[in-house]
Amino acid sequence: MKWHEHAVKTEGLRTHGFTLIELSIWVIIVGVLMAGAFAMINTMRRRINMSRTQTLLRTTNQAILMFHDATQTYPVSLHDLKFPPADPKIRARWGEPFMAFDGDEPEDSWGAALVYHLKPKGSKPPYELYSWGPEGDGSPQEGWVTTEVG
Repeated sequence: MKWHEHAVKTEGLRTHGFTLIELSIWVIIVGVLMAGAFAMINTMRRRINMSRTQTLLRTTNQAILMFHDATQTYPVSLHDLKFPPADPKIRARWGEPFMAFDGDEPEDSWGAALVYHLKPKGSKPPYELYSWGPEGDGSPQEGWVTTEVG
């Protein structure tokens, strides 16, 4: 039997399996589903990071207020919430840490230190407390994560 005769005999037979077009369609469908899942996961991750950072800001704000109640002054930096302040008068009233966190200052969900600025006496509110947000240091104010202070 010659090769072309064999080809003619098997021409009408259906082989089992998928065609290249069927496999391509499945790859496209799975790709679209994966892209949607990744987008949803990233949205959830962003919301979780924002929520965690807002909770950290509220906790830090409470620690600042407790520090003020105990020492009758606001901390010079957030470092003073965990470690005794350098000023001996404040250190005498300090007592124990007002907040526990890793490192020298609390960090937001994106790994950056929270921003704390003590304003001049008599200012309302007496300090600023915020996170730069997901864009990081120097991001526009619309991207900051904030909480009520004072």
